[in-house]
This record gives sequence, C-alpha cells and structure tokens, in this order.
Amino acid sequence: MKKIVFLLLVVFIASSNCLDLCAQKKDVTGCVVDMDGKPVKGARIGVVNTKIIEKTDKKGEFSLKNVLPTDSVVIYLKGNRGSRFLLGDVTQLLLKVKSDALVIDNGKGSTNSVSVETLVFKRYGSGSVITAQMIERNGYLTIKEAIKACIPGISFNYSDGEDKIVIRGSKSLNLSTDPLVILDGAETTFSAANQGCHVNDVQMIEVIKDGLGYGAKGANGVIVIKTKK
Repeated sequence: MKKIVFLLLVVFIASSNCLDLCAQKKDVTGCVVDMDGKPVKGARIGVVNTKIIEKTDKKGEFSLKNVLPTDSVVIYLKGNRGSRFLLGDVTQLLLKVKSDALVIDNGKGSTNSVSVETLVFKRYGSGSVITAQMIERNGYLTIKEAIKACIPGISFNYSDGEDKIVIRGSKSLNLSTDPLVILDGAETTFSAANQGCHVNDVQMIEVIKDGLGYGAKGANGVIVIKTKK
C-alpha cells in the first residue's frame, strides 16, 4: 500500500512539474533590421542549449516556438559574430543590428543593448553535455532520466542492488564496465550520484565517452557532475 501511495505521489509531482513547465512555454515572434530600418534576411536566431534555431525571412521576421522566459537567445550575424541575451517575459521582439551592438526592443516601451562580438562556445571533444537549463526545460526527475533522454548510445541495467550505466559497451564478461563518476570533484558510483544528488541541484552533467585525460580509470568513459552548490 505504501509503495502504491509513493508511486502515485511521484506521478502527481511529475505531472505538476510538466503542467508548470508547459504553462511557462510560449511562442515568440520578432523582426531583425539594420541601422536604416531595413530587414536583415537570413540571420539565424536560436535558443541556447536547445535544437530551436530559425532563419529570418525576406522581411527579417522570425518565430521561436515553445520557449521559456529563462531561455537565452542567440543571434548569429556575419561569420561567427553575434549576440546573446536573456529572453525574459516577452512575446515580441524588434532587434536592431548596429556595427558593435544589438538593440533589443521588447515591445513594452523599453529597450536594451548588448554587444556584438565573436561568439566562442566551449568544445567538449567527444563528450556530451547536459545543462541545468536543459533539465529545467524538460522536467527530468533524476540524473539517470536526464542522461537516458539526452545522450545517445548509453545503456542502463540494475544489478547487485544498484543502478549501472554502460557508456562504451561490454568488453569482457569478467571486467567491470562501470565508468568513472566524479561528483563535485570526488569519485563516486553512478548509483550513489543518482540517488544522493537531486537533479534540480545539478549545474552540468558531462559524459565523456573516450575518457581522455583520466588515464586507466576513464577507460570505460567518464561522467562529470557539477552541482550549483
């Protein structure tokens, strides 16, 4: 009976989180123009840490679907030049491109300016990264759920009373296939991290399949978890 009540409580919390998240999501439309007010065609507009990316049409207009107020928007201009800014509680945007700045009109009578600069994004080699923003957007309940949903080619099993994760496949029937797991700089097991660390406290999860830089311990891959604490 207690188990049934617990499962119902988990379902209720998950449903509530999903409803809250869906209620926050919105569609945002906008237009990109130059200093003379002429539309900028073909500029790429995207949402950081998502697959959402659009191009402006011949009128300089764009539309972003299902975005959150906490999302960061990036606009790519010529080459690798562009700007990033926090979306906030708006549904319409007018973006005016200057030589060294992007003027943002939120449609509510106020404007903001951010610099146009060379956009440099961290490269993680053969690793894959899950951010706190991705966890918030999708309402994952555990670290295991986040990794399973976001990182392809990962498998899970349950043995000896613990959750097991396999990053690089089974090489031997006798040798361990457990990856190296590092939580806030300390080695641990995946089961301990999954059960002891609340997913909402996670700042970043990095899955490194080749284990470069970690020696023999990283032969089965590495999972690096950093919390917000």
